[in-house]
Amino acid sequence: MKAFPLFVLVMLSISVAILGCSGGVADKAKKPEPEAQMHPSFAKLSPEDQRLAQAQGRCPVTEDLLGSMGTPVKVTVGEEPVFLCCKACQKQALSDAAKTLSKVKEFKAKTTAP
Repeated sequence: MKAFPLFVLVMLSISVAILGCSGGVADKAKKPEPEAQMHPSFAKLSPEDQRLAQAQGRCPVTEDLLGSMGTPVKVTVGEEPVFLCCKACQKQALSDAAKTLSKVKEFKAKTTAP
């Protein structure tokens, strides 16, 4: 008789460990990626720049989320607008334009912005 409650307890523990306390895998699938969320610091950007920064999602130099260090900094690399997490990244972003633009393209492909 004691084996049954122990089995149920073990199975319940395994289920919680796999699915977590949030209600299961379905809830996790509904959460948007961090890049797709509008960061509050984007409010200081124009509506067009907000859309571009949200689509980019991350700084091509540090790979940090845009907005994590305040309002993203807009620079022009080649002829493309690029957003950086801070002014300190500007020199490196401009020094290797091809790498910067490649990273931006990669981030935009991964980001599911509206």
